[in-house]
Amino acid sequence: MRSTIFVSILALFAASSAIAADTTVATVNGTKIKQQTLDTYTKFIQAANQGAQIDSRLVLSEIIKMELLYQEALKQKVDKDPEIAVRAEMQRKEMLANALLQKSGIGAPVPDEELKKIYDEKVKSQNITEYKARHILVKSEDEAKTVIADLDKGGSFEELAKSKSTDAGTKDNGGDLGWFAAPQMVPEFTQAVAALQKGSYTKTPVKTNYGYHVIKLEDSRPATPPSFEDSKKRIIASIQNARLLEYIEGLRKKAKIDIKGDNVNTGAAKTAPKKSAKKADTQKSEPAKAE
Repeated sequence: MRSTIFVSILALFAASSAIAADTTVATVNGTKIKQQTLDTYTKFIQAANQGAQIDSRLVLSEIIKMELLYQEALKQKVDKDPEIAVRAEMQRKEMLANALLQKSGIGAPVPDEELKKIYDEKVKSQNITEYKARHILVKSEDEAKTVIADLDKGGSFEELAKSKSTDAGTKDNGGDLGWFAAPQMVPEFTQAVAALQKGSYTKTPVKTNYGYHVIKLEDSRPATPPSFEDSKKRIIASIQNARLLEYIEGLRKKAKIDIKGDNVNTGAAKTAPKKSAKKADTQKSEPAKAE
């Protein structure tokens, strides 16, 4: 008897919840806004604000604004624009894809024991050297050879950098790049720096995508690896990315993909490689930095 009553209470609760979700909380030109819409959007806003409590009346006001704009967009046939239609479809696919990935467990927590093992193997054990160097960047090999000849005659590296270097971010500081680790530079630059003795400079121009460099090594030191706590987020991201690639590869193997032709027009403009800053607080634009 008690079991029957308990089941009845559960059924009544489920029915009342369904009714509440279907309740109309507002209308805009006759279009109903349901309680479920309000609840779902409220959760979304709270998540975006780190779980902070949000007044549902403010959320409802935002939904009404969105509905007004949506209705006006339909009235002006904005949805008939082919580009808008494609973007809307891609946003819908992206939203569903992200929901699938959350459901798949790709973002599931990683035990600290596993993170610590990866940290010890991949991060803590790394033997990385940091370098302190200067460079002079010029456009041509002949210009670089001229700079090297001036240095061989006893010229000041700092003064030559100020007068000849095309790197606007470092020339005023005599070509000073500060301290950096090898992965922060393009390979050609790193190899040249690693081959130098402290106080020496390259005797032949170093060519990269940015031009021709003359490099002087001022000092080097063993790099201190980041702590476990500082590395956790990066390790977790790496694990989740590996899970994602594995998941997508599994889908790819089961799928039939047929790309028509070799000359697919991406419509994307070709751009030059970006210059990435080594440190946000140095305000340097170091052309040798790798992506």
